[in-house]
Amino acid sequence: MFPNPSLGEVTIKVNQPAHVKVSDLMGNVVFTSRVTEKTIVSHLRPGTYVVNVTAGRSKFAKKLVIR
Repeated sequence: MFPNPSLGEVTIKVNQPAHVKVSDLMGNVVFTSRVTEKTIVSHLRPGTYVVNVTAGRSKFAKKLVIR
């Protein structure tokens, strides 16, 4: 997932279509989407978020900073 920190566009490299869920640090889901590569998150306020990606049986979570 890059760039991180981001100004609003994030590239997530996946081998297959994936489901993305973005949560704030309080656990509130602020964005969900199906993604093949790029995700636009420019509507998010500056801050720190947790991005959960599920692609098939694979799952990962990463911290994302929006500036």
